[in-house]
Amino acid sequence: MAQFKEALLMYYCQKFVEPNCKVEVKTDRAYLSMLMFSYYDQNFDYFLTANELDDKERAEHFDKNIIVNCHLHDFVKYADTADPNGKLTVNLCSKSNVPRQGNGLELKCGVEGATNVVWKRFGTQLVDDKHSHQLMVFDDGALFFSKVGLHHVGNYTCMDAEEETNMQVHRLQVQTLPVLTVDPVTQIHMTGSDIELRCHTEGVPKPIITWKQGGESESLTLHCMWMYTHSLSPLASI
Repeated sequence: MAQFKEALLMYYCQKFVEPNCKVEVKTDRAYLSMLMFSYYDQNFDYFLTANELDDKERAEHFDKNIIVNCHLHDFVKYADTADPNGKLTVNLCSKSNVPRQGNGLELKCGVEGATNVVWKRFGTQLVDDKHSHQLMVFDDGALFFSKVGLHHVGNYTCMDAEEETNMQVHRLQVQTLPVLTVDPVTQIHMTGSDIELRCHTEGVPKPIITWKQGGESESLTLHCMWMYTHSLSPLASI
């Protein structure tokens, strides 16, 4: 199966006219897998079935160097293990990279044969931001964000301007650095009294809070408990 995946990645990397397939097959596997998923998903329901994969395999006419002992529908058989419903989701197909807020990002369009690529969001065509250059569409059809933010989260669709049914959907998620607030920072208490420390965090995805004392993780005991509200508060007797 591993050899089959490698051959498929190289085949589609060349089919989508990527600039450096020998490198991308090793370093950009998640991106190539996303392109392949969108290409296979004929009804754009974000699921792949064995029938869809069989149809695509017949249409592709793979040579014998690719189809040896494996077929496209084997991805459903071997990857769809969490919930064996006969469908493959994009999350099972690949793990996409989530850009961090403030970083640049380039989304490449994998629509086959498109000479004039357009991008749409919420049904509206995206155009170059000539004032701040925060959003640009390159000559090769790639969509570039100079700085991604939470307001960019959502679906972006690239398509052939001459044939809009030939399209590809990109799902964009954005990660933010966690912001941590501990209140109060310094406390003085009498021995045997109860204390409460509050830790509030914000971020996307939601941060996981852990407490440490003297460099070691604090465990739940009769003298220490955690309360989950809008923040995480350990209560302890000292």
